[in-house]
Amino acid sequence: MSSSIKATALKACRHFMVPIARFLLKNGIGYREFAEISKLAFVQVASDDYGLRGRRTNMSRVSVMTGLNRKEIRKLRDRLEIEDWEPNPTLSKPVTVMARWFTNQRYIGQKGSPKWLPFEAQDNRESFSELVKEVGGDVPPGAMLKELIRAGCIREVRPGVWKALKRQYSPGGIDVYQVQRFGECLHDLAQTIVTNMEQVDSGKRLFEFRAWSDRVDPKDVRALKDVVATKGYGYLESVDNWLETHARDEQQVAQDRRLRYGVGVYYFEMPDEAA
Repeated sequence: MSSSIKATALKACRHFMVPIARFLLKNGIGYREFAEISKLAFVQVASDDYGLRGRRTNMSRVSVMTGLNRKEIRKLRDRLEIEDWEPNPTLSKPVTVMARWFTNQRYIGQKGSPKWLPFEAQDNRESFSELVKEVGGDVPPGAMLKELIRAGCIREVRPGVWKALKRQYSPGGIDVYQVQRFGECLHDLAQTIVTNMEQVDSGKRLFEFRAWSDRVDPKDVRALKDVVATKGYGYLESVDNWLETHARDEQQVAQDRRLRYGVGVYYFEMPDEAA
């Protein structure tokens, strides 16, 4: 790698680390803890991505690549075997509940809007509790109800009967769900960009584009936000509908390697000199 590319990569790293450092400090995590966890990432990638003939990279080469000694690499590899991060699917259940409420024929009324649901089933009718059980089982319907109320996704229209207000689950404040979402979203975007940089065949690159300008009149920004919110939500709902239509049942998915497919859309505004 040329020195100019390496220097630019380090500057890019410092730039994208600003919001990450902001996130870590807000959650009580200092540099030492971050440095320790970053070693795991370096050893994981060096071990998995640079081996020969399907084997893991030997420790000598990992040491050369990462600058860590072999003894530390061995400890880190052992640690990776037992604590590699996996998203907690329970924390993503609110997203799935709202998506199903807006797309599944059982829960949609004659006019195409989500049905009002009683909390408990009566006379074999659809209910909020049944919807939650279909999505994932072990989350108590009462706990899910409280979370969706907190996020502004539902409201009570009469005693014990609930109406879906919005399809997108995005609560404010810092909670366990938001912390996991931070990791998932940054990982997915970064992995997409890295994949495209490594892909020589342009036809196999993943869709990833931005539209931005530093010459917009501030008084017009409200209109831009409205356009993004309206068209962005509309587009993501069409993708959500497609995903629901083509979803397989859990038994089929369990037989294959589980892959996630999706699209992310976000609006940003920030000074040029800092993230």
